[in-house]
Amino acid sequence: MQLLVGGYRNKQANVIERRHELFSFSPGWEEGGEQLAQLVQVGLEIKQLLRGSLYWAVKGQKNVFKGLGVKVHEPAEARFYALSEPVVHASLRELDVSAFQAQKATFIARLVTLARQLYEEAIAPYQHDPELIHAIAAGRSKFHKELAQLKETHHVDVH
Repeated sequence: MQLLVGGYRNKQANVIERRHELFSFSPGWEEGGEQLAQLVQVGLEIKQLLRGSLYWAVKGQKNVFKGLGVKVHEPAEARFYALSEPVVHASLRELDVSAFQAQKATFIARLVTLARQLYEEAIAPYQHDPELIHAIAAGRSKFHKELAQLKETHHVDVH
């Protein structure tokens, strides 16, 4: 099945952006509604882990360590949405309800790899500043700890 979705983003009376997407679903998708919802949910969870960890690094912790002070979490979140889109589309096209656990594990692994890459890209300009090392390490530690919890929750092996 193919689904055409279109939308506009506007600010007051001006159209800022418009998008039209064609989504392809694998045969038998109608039996996989729960699996589709799981993929969307886990994708949003990974995005939130990335954003939250970077936000932690940006803000720092009062009286413990200085934060980055630059809102690196916002562009990283936007890039996550943009770069994860092909992964989501491929999962919709290839959904096989009988082999879902393996597909879910692959999906999660791909999004985790992307999120880790985006975390490193976001903090790269700041990692040589000695005052910010603690913030970067704290954010990274938080991120890896939460990814381990995600792994346990979804019963997958995320490296």
